[in-house]
Amino acid sequence: MKKEDRVAVIGSTNKPWEMNKKFIKPFAQKKFYFPFPNYATRKALFEHFMEKKGAKLPDTFPITTIAHVTEGYTGGNVNIMLFSSDRPSTKL
Repeated sequence: MKKEDRVAVIGSTNKPWEMNKKFIKPFAQKKFYFPFPNYATRKALFEHFMEKKGAKLPDTFPITTIAHVTEGYTGGNVNIMLFSSDRPSTKL
């Protein structure tokens, strides 16, 4: 790497309020905030991930209830929650 090379470092967190602002300030020239998914988006995420996995849900499956009680979840949280048996145990 040469002195004139430009490097972009991209980081993400779902808890930006816990960042050490003094530590980040010299590195972070721009910050973007993307809010947590709303109810409609969480519902769509559940439907998308289930379809992607090939799961057939009965009409009585309470996907709307699940979308309501997962307020504050990210798309990644939703994916992990649905398929945690495919991965090591994760606390949400």
